Amino acid sequence: MKKITILYLGLFSLLLMYSCEKEEKEPILNTEQIAAPVFTSPSSGTAHVLLEANASEMFDAFQWKATGYNLNNLANTVYTVEMDEASNNFESPIFLENTQELEINYTVAQMNTLLLTNNFPADEAANLNFRVKSNITSNNTSESAVSETITLSITPYSSEIKIKSIYMLGDGTDPGWSNTDALPASHIADGKFGIIANLGGEGLFFKFISVLGQWAPQWGTDDAGTGENGNLVYRPTEDVADPVAMPCPTDAGLYRIVVDTANLSYEVYAASPTLYLLGDGSAAGWDNTAAIEMTNDGAGKFSLTADLTANSIKFIEVLGQWAPQWGTVDGTSGYGGSLAFRPTEADPDPVNIPVPADGTYLIEVDLAAQTYNLTPQ
Repeated sequence: MKKITILYLGLFSLLLMYSCEKEEKEPILNTEQIAAPVFTSPSSGTAHVLLEANASEMFDAFQWKATGYNLNNLANTVYTVEMDEASNNFESPIFLENTQELEINYTVAQMNTLLLTNNFPADEAANLNFRVKSNITSNNTSESAVSETITLSITPYSSEIKIKSIYMLGDGTDPGWSNTDALPASHIADGKFGIIANLGGEGLFFKFISVLGQWAPQWGTDDAGTGENGNLVYRPTEDVADPVAMPCPTDAGLYRIVVDTANLSYEVYAASPTLYLLGDGSAAGWDNTAAIEMTNDGAGKFSLTADLTANSIKFIEVLGQWAPQWGTVDGTSGYGGSLAFRPTEADPDPVNIPVPADGTYLIEVDLAAQTYNLTPQ
């Protein structure tokens, strides 16, 4: 019996030693052996001059070699690409994108918008650093790795087409009939202008002029024009008779007036004091009763800083209603673009506004110019 007990003890000791030896040989992540990602494109030190004529072409792809870990079968590596002024050393980096791929791509237009919305002036070379960081999990930085930076010189172009403004005046407007104090309208596109301003009530009128201090060129309407819409009548010179003035809506208030000088028409809408964000790219989802109110910055401008995901968003003017609604137009991408208006639920839905990547954004909307901007924070 004593021999059997000794035998069992021996076997137990051998098993314990084997177990300990196996534990000691279990592979562990060695952070000292992590090989950081390495950019393979673009080449550091190169200069890029962006041209509007090449807006739809691809900018040089940002590509890199994968982070090297000393273990296999790890979770997918997440790469974060960042940009900053070369003089800032990533003290406040600008987020570009999160991805599990080994590259990100931008068109020339998207890269141009990225620079302009981050306050890099047009037609001036910006010296920029880029880096890529990697993590296995988002809540653990012990296995993170950061590439060496590459430096690029990128010169953006001005995406703002210089269009002469037109100006609104009349006894139904704040400046009255003073042609030196008339209110400037914002250019929307293709001869179309927009303005958000106070209009007086029934019995008051307004017109548009092209040059401050001059009565021609001028736009009025005809006898069929109303406080909601009508035809534009053009007066090219002072030798031509004055057109009829456009009548103000019945009720005094804040209105959005859209003037189409190419197709000679105008439309007048009540301007909402509120604007709300919603969409699967926002915390509100597509619940129009839970849409997020934006800050009214005056003159049809609204803003909001919010976390967005790489899905899509829209704007509505009234909680619980799908019109009036603002979306965008086909082909819009990147960090800003044109807004498309849906005045009533009988009108077709505009296209959803795409969110380029997960992140925190300053969202700015200008309903007079019908534009929006998403600026990463």
